[in-house]
Amino acid sequence: MSAFTSSASPEYYYTIIGLQNVFGEARDTYVGLGRKIWRDLGQVYEDGKNFDPYNVDWHNVNWTAVFMFSVVIGFILIVIIANLLPESEAPGVQEGNTATGDLNGVVRREGDPPIPPPTEIVSLRVYPIKSCRGFEIDGTRLRPSGLTLDRNWMFISKSDRKFLTIRSDPSMTLIDTAVIESTAKSNKGEQLLSISIRNNDKPEEKPQSVAVPAFPTKAWLESNTTLSKVEIWEQETDAWEYGPEINAPFTAFFGKPVALVYKGPTNRLCRVNGSKELYGAETPHHFADVMSLQIASEASLADLNRRLASSSTTTTTTQSPNNN
Repeated sequence: MSAFTSSASPEYYYTIIGLQNVFGEARDTYVGLGRKIWRDLGQVYEDGKNFDPYNVDWHNVNWTAVFMFSVVIGFILIVIIANLLPESEAPGVQEGNTATGDLNGVVRREGDPPIPPPTEIVSLRVYPIKSCRGFEIDGTRLRPSGLTLDRNWMFISKSDRKFLTIRSDPSMTLIDTAVIESTAKSNKGEQLLSISIRNNDKPEEKPQSVAVPAFPTKAWLESNTTLSKVEIWEQETDAWEYGPEINAPFTAFFGKPVALVYKGPTNRLCRVNGSKELYGAETPHHFADVMSLQIASEASLADLNRRLASSSTTTTTTQSPNNN
């Protein structure tokens, strides 16, 4: 005769027995609930056969059974309808992404317009100074206020504090901008915004130029500029105004006292396209007009340049129509 022995403690057996009791009670509960629902559904069926809306005791209606019966019937109807509908109209996520030009799985209906080809960004340009020339970049960060560095600066007339625009002075297209690195020992490697004036009459001569920090700190601005009020499109805002050392060559170029300014700390809200109603929230801008970003197709730029070729040497690939 053989005997089986175990080293398990009594607590182990008590735990097993306890779990068995818990599972047993859960089983009995759910089985009982299922039987009750089944009886209730059966009662609803029997009541439905002899239903008389004029002879119903609404206070004693089994609303739980009515609700469960409605859920079951609704689920059955959804399954039936989903299987009867054509595949193109059945609910669900379509495969493919029309936004990227992937037509796999896209349902085409008779009379639909043709799907355009995928769009590719082939060039990015920023215009640090309003109405002046910008430059092409490989990449940048897009914020609600626009691209990094884009229209952070502008020129103003010192007599009336109003901004200068290419609309009234086309010669602003002769002002170039570029980002360079400082070679001075005090700030070697710092990114600077270089601002130069072309001399089309003597292109062989080196253009006049000045340089300011491309990303000035508040401390630098407080030490080297003056916070003042300026006006842009009949709207007053604040700006950091540079001194005579920076402004002198541009005063000579424009033939009147002007100043270069950098957008101040107070939020400036654009009107029309930059309004709260379109953006969904109040979005601060720098010196952009009614939109902080513009997208143009190569075909439209080529067509516009062709139209301008007979009257101007400036092309829209270097002078954005939105940079004004």
